[in-house]
Amino acid sequence: MAVLFAALVFLYRDQGHGNRVVITLAIRVGLSMTLIVLLVVSWWMGWLHPT
Repeated sequence: MAVLFAALVFLYRDQGHGNRVVITLAIRVGLSMTLIVLLVVSWWMGWLHPT
């Protein structure tokens, strides 16, 4: 949530110039992908069990 808010602040401050918004949103996508991979690996290793 903080990364999304930071992207909004950068969008407002930069007025469309610069690429900080793109970098910040790319970090958000990377964190989401890392979480999904961690959940899949945890399930595959048997650390998480469906109930």
